Amino acid sequence: MLKPLLLTALLAAASAQAATPYTATPFAVPGATSAFLYDINNHGVMVGYASQPGSSQSFVYSGGAFQWLTGPAGALSTVALGLSDGGWVVGSYSDTMVDDGTGTMVLGPNRGFLWDGSTYQTIELAGYTETVVRGISPDGRYLTGYAVNGSTYDAWLMDRQVGGVTVITSGILALAQGVLNDGTVVGSRIWQPVPLQPPQREAFVYQGGDYGGFQLTGQTDSRARALTDDGMLGGWVRNGADIQAFFGTSTDYALVQWGGMGTYAEGINNAGVGVGAYVDEAGNWHALVFNPVPEPATYAMLLGGLGLLGAVARRRPH
Repeated sequence: MLKPLLLTALLAAASAQAATPYTATPFAVPGATSAFLYDINNHGVMVGYASQPGSSQSFVYSGGAFQWLTGPAGALSTVALGLSDGGWVVGSYSDTMVDDGTGTMVLGPNRGFLWDGSTYQTIELAGYTETVVRGISPDGRYLTGYAVNGSTYDAWLMDRQVGGVTVITSGILALAQGVLNDGTVVGSRIWQPVPLQPPQREAFVYQGGDYGGFQLTGQTDSRARALTDDGMLGGWVRNGADIQAFFGTSTDYALVQWGGMGTYAEGINNAGVGVGAYVDEAGNWHALVFNPVPEPATYAMLLGGLGLLGAVARRRPH
């Protein structure tokens, strides 16, 4: 758990700000039958994934133009999931086809990648059968994601400057995603503390070696996916079959729903602009951009740095 002083600081910051309302706007990818936006950097550049008749591909969207990513050599499927302020892209890819046990050939295990604008680097954690890179800090120093070993998922943080990987937490499904330049990470996990008992679910914040699990007030299944330097969180919550995006703090947040069968937020930048998608009744994904609509007083507070972490922080969604 978080140290008492740190936890007190987080909650005190959170209580000082009223949640800013948000609107969602569809983001069109020409010719795509399905599309998802996964991240947005502080320059407004976005990354995502789109399916078109006969093909699927990831993209970087900047200045009104799409740059399509081929992925590492031999990639059969590439999903861009994170983006630094310098334009480095992270994600996952598969370069094999395997039998799923029924005679049907499906994509093989994922491998992570980092693209610096010209060269792809494969990211694989030793001892795991699958590695996915979910996030990258704005300065490019830290990577986050999950790695799979059997039925166990490990959420991890990699420091590219000094080397080494830290396993943050483990579970039936655990993943680390949003990360700041100081190494503060948010994510979520599902785990089963007692065999044969219902699994537990929580969002988490990890900072300086301290892990803190939490639920958004009034929720029982919170998934934190992104955060700003000022401590604003983005992600989604599940209530039965109802899935809604959220933006704000753990105690004061705005929910956003855009029809269909679920609305997801996956990325947010320091201006408070978020990205994600909703899924329609036919199972197709449609990319969304989320924008804050603050009243003047609320906007001043937002710029002042109030939020969940403000006192201390300077493929389809799981």
